[in-house]
Amino acid sequence: DQLDEVKHKLEESEVNLQAFREKHGIPALDNAELKDVNLEMSKIRQRRILLESDLDQIKKIGDDSARLLGLESIQGDPTVDALQKSIAKQNEMISIATQRITEQHPRLMRMREDLTVLQKNLQAAARDAVKGVEPRLKALQSQENNIQKLALNQSQSAIEYNRLLREVDTNRAFHESLFKRIRETGVARAMDFDNIRVIEPADFRSD
Repeated sequence: DQLDEVKHKLEESEVNLQAFREKHGIPALDNAELKDVNLEMSKIRQRRILLESDLDQIKKIGDDSARLLGLESIQGDPTVDALQKSIAKQNEMISIATQRITEQHPRLMRMREDLTVLQKNLQAAARDAVKGVEPRLKALQSQENNIQKLALNQSQSAIEYNRLLREVDTNRAFHESLFKRIRETGVARAMDFDNIRVIEPADFRSD
């Protein structure tokens, strides 16, 4: 009957999906996992665009460390980041010390000297960080190209996988709907039969 036919179609589509998974080494993919490659490529592209923009700015800025420190790619350098934190901490310590000792106090003078050293080190670190921007950009470009190739190789597989997955979902939904309708129809017929009552036996005797 129709239910058996729909059930057979569902089972056939599930077999086709499983065969595709095994052939392409896909144990179990969902739509979120299929988007992982594109999501990763999007993140890398954003970082690459940022570095390209900063590199253009660096060429215009030159050795101006104060302006270099305004670039995100320079701020993200580990040495620069560590020095900025140290400078912030040193400034905080100086602020506390000025409330307790005079400007001429040897301790406060040493703290200011240490701050000056840190600031000079930060300027040097910013200039050194510039040297790493172009290699980082090339590495990102290479990574983006590799992921793009991977995405292209997977695109056809992803399209076919999604088609098979939709086919299974459609067949399953149709099977469940048909099964539910048949079950409800059977219950309704049973209820109608139970409600039949014999009011008075028929009398077939002739007068």
